[in-house]
Amino acid sequence: MMQEIPKFESNASLLGLHEAERSARQEAIRADVARRLRKACSHLSDEAFAALVDKIVGVQLKGERGPRKPPS
Repeated sequence: MMQEIPKFESNASLLGLHEAERSARQEAIRADVARRLRKACSHLSDEAFAALVDKIVGVQLKGERGPRKPPS
């Protein structure tokens, strides 16, 4: 009896999965930051508020990736 060998995902599909996970994480952070800042930043226009939230989300995601290795 032959045993079936599992098929591995291609690199393209793995990258797509990683991108989907990253995008979902980014949206979750964006929603949380916007919810927490809304009252404190009610004086900002919608555009300015969105720019602030985007900047905070970028800093958060960069921090989650960890420190970069210094160039050799």
